[in-house]
Amino acid sequence: MAFAHVSGTSKAEFRRTPLEPPRESLNFTVTDQFGKRVSLTDFRGKVVALTFLYTYCPDVCPLVAQKIKETRRLLGNNASRVVFLVVTVDPERDSVARLYEYSNKFDMLENWHFATGSQEELRPIWDYYWVGKVWKSEDGEVAHQAPVHLVDPRGKIRVVTGATFKPADLAHDIELLLRPYADPFLSGWNLRPDVFFVVALLGAAYVAGWVRLRRLNRLAVAAWQLALYGGGLTAILAALVSPIDALAEERLSMHMVQHLLLLMIAPLFLLLADPLPPILWGLPKKVRLGFGHLLARPSMFRSALWALTLLPVTWAIYVVNLWAWHHPALYQLALRKDWVHDLQHVLFFSTAALFWWPIASPAPRLHGLISYGYRILYLVAATLQNTLLGMAISLPERVLYPFYAAVPQLRSVSPINDQALGGGIIWVSGHMYLIPILILLYSMLMREENAMRECEASEHNARATES
Repeated sequence: MAFAHVSGTSKAEFRRTPLEPPRESLNFTVTDQFGKRVSLTDFRGKVVALTFLYTYCPDVCPLVAQKIKETRRLLGNNASRVVFLVVTVDPERDSVARLYEYSNKFDMLENWHFATGSQEELRPIWDYYWVGKVWKSEDGEVAHQAPVHLVDPRGKIRVVTGATFKPADLAHDIELLLRPYADPFLSGWNLRPDVFFVVALLGAAYVAGWVRLRRLNRLAVAAWQLALYGGGLTAILAALVSPIDALAEERLSMHMVQHLLLLMIAPLFLLLADPLPPILWGLPKKVRLGFGHLLARPSMFRSALWALTLLPVTWAIYVVNLWAWHHPALYQLALRKDWVHDLQHVLFFSTAALFWWPIASPAPRLHGLISYGYRILYLVAATLQNTLLGMAISLPERVLYPFYAAVPQLRSVSPINDQALGGGIIWVSGHMYLIPILILLYSMLMREENAMRECEASEHNARATES
């Protein structure tokens, strides 16, 4: 067996061989001893101990099966958060009935999934998980390797061992993998260098430009803008690297909180801070001039931005993107593929920034002063669609996203109740649009009142002149 990706060291104190960096698991679908089709991704959110045996094996396989049984006993209450998945290397003889009989013999009928499939289904699985060349001798013995892979709750292969493992060592390593998920509030930070780099770059450019503009003219930028910008960047970090991100993989309701930060808090705060002037002044002169050409009136970039921030256009882009990503097929895909999940977050944030642009009206001010009535109608329509999306998620009496049904119930909330809570969060979050609506109404009334005062003053001056 070629351990090409194996490293002998790891930050965690694993007793078996850790993979550093972790290896992405290969998903597959097989049939277990109950005739049920199961996929590796069905168990996302739990630790999976994956190995390869066959029921007619005279020596090693029964020994490994006994070790798996003992490992499960040693895990105690934690065993409910672990899946033991065994795949046969002898599909010709290991029928579903045979696997059922064998599982019952080891008193593991309900405590593991012993699965089979066709040669075509199993061959890629054997190859990917280092089972080696599988072949059968004339006397019926199957030659194969019996590695045990520990797959963490995010779907990464973290530890691999051969058949000689001690149950206490395997249980120890499983408990290490469970530990970050026992209390995500304490240890669920997802310290992503890419996110920190982008946030640090944007923050440094804004602060440098803010300080420079402040020195030139104290009225050019205000302290509240700096505070709002910092709040927007903090919201991004809270959504993507804090325990909220870890909890979002266990709870739909926390995923909705994450989306709320990326859709309503972060982009709105950043745009209200009017980021373009400070960021441009925070960049080196040559870079600043380059960005200036992009935003000049004849440029294609400015024209495209003008078109994308028209009220009907940006509203449609925002709403279509929001509803599309909450469709079960796309939502499940995002939960199972990290790059798709990242794309979802990028699109959420970017379409939300376009959505809030006509409301915050940052530089460059592409559309002049948009009518208060149009902006209020725009936000009322957004409130209504948000309410409909919340109802579509919270009201069904079935689980829309099966991914969450496979997650261990660490906080005694059933998937259907968590789904109702998640839909409720979307429903209630729609009322956040009321805050800018009220601000716009107040601004409109104040503008009318000032206009009336100016008119009255003008009439008073006219009468004074006549007299």
